[in-house]
Parts: sequence; structure tokens; C-alpha cells
Amino acid sequence: MKLVINANWIAAIAAGLSVIISLISLYISYNLSTSENLSIILDRDYSYYKTNLSKTQLDNYPAVIEIFWNCTIINNSERNIVIVDFSIEQFDEGIPEYYSIIYGDLYSSERKHLDLPLEISTHKSLQILVKIGIPLKPIVYQTMMTKFKMDEQIALDDLLFFLAANNIDLFGNVAEPLYDGEDIIGIEVSYDDIKEQIFLLKFKTSRNNKFISAAFWQKINKF
Repeated sequence: MKLVINANWIAAIAAGLSVIISLISLYISYNLSTSENLSIILDRDYSYYKTNLSKTQLDNYPAVIEIFWNCTIINNSERNIVIVDFSIEQFDEGIPEYYSIIYGDLYSSERKHLDLPLEISTHKSLQILVKIGIPLKPIVYQTMMTKFKMDEQIALDDLLFFLAANNIDLFGNVAEPLYDGEDIIGIEVSYDDIKEQIFLLKFKTSRNNKFISAAFWQKINKF
């Protein structure tokens, strides 16, 4: 039997292989060009600072308080990373809620406002502060209003200790004050049934990659 090879078939197969190889090469090239690795560590800022309350038009969240979180952004990539945008979403007991009152902003460690973009060199880290407007439930707001005024500067520790003296925490949980003599020095909340709002911080890079971390006050109860 004589084998006959059709030149047109060979050309077609070669062309097909060429297209497949080109697509694979393009895919690898694209992934190499967009690959980024970013770690985000969020922890509540325990330093002494003053904050303020702002009124809203919502019955379920009548006011907002501004709280700072320490944020460490670590670039684990082999290239510089540029953060071009960020957003914050609130989860209350596992349910996402989107309100205009939930806002955030970025600050330096010296509490100076930061503008985007932010560039982080390869294998370097950046320490910043993230300010989040935490919506307050009616029972928390009503308790605060017996002592504090809207839009005034309030030391956060004073506000938290006042709530503790009234057996409530920032999220409406039953709480007990911790004393040193006659002075309140802390607040204790049972971890068995604790509830709090959770905030997702999302960073977007110039290569259109998104990185997410969660900010929470004490622990995640439901998510």
C-alpha cells in the first residue's frame, strides 16, 4: 500500500498547531504580566485618639462613628504594585448591606490623608491607617446621646468605657466594665453570643487585580 500525504492537510494541521501555540504563549504571557501577590493585615488601632458621631437618616442605623484600623500591605510579588482604588462593604451578621453612610478613607501613620495611587516596591510593605464609618444601632446611639453630643470630638476610650458602664458595647452586645479600683479600664463581652458588623476592605491594583481583607472588632461570629 502506498501512503499518500496531502500537502493541504499538512498545512492545515501546521496552521492549527501554530494558532494553539500562539494562544498558549499569549495566555502565559498575560498571566506573567498581570500576576501580583499582596497580603493585607488589618488590626484595630488601640492608640488614644478622638473621633466624632454623625447623624444619618436611617432608622436601623441612626448614627455613624469613625474608627481607625492599622493596615499593613505587603507586596510579595517580583514587581512593584500600584493600588489605584479601594472600597469597603459592610456585613451585619453575615448579610451584606450597602449604605452611603458606610465610607472609608486612607491615612498615613501620622493621620495625614493619603491620596491614591499608592505604590509598594517589590518585597516591601506599607503601613497605613484605614478609617471606617461604623453604623450604630439605635440602642447604642440612644445610650451615647445621654452624655455625648453629635458632631463633637470624643475620645474613643471615654465613649467605650461609658458604654461599658451602661452594660453595652459598640455593637449592642451585653457587656461588663473592667475596673482598676474605681476606674474603668476595659470592657468584657461574652464570646458565646457576640455580634458585630464585619467590613471587607478591597484594594484594586493598576493591573486590575483585587485583594480583600476583613476588619472586625473582636471576632467573626457569622460570615
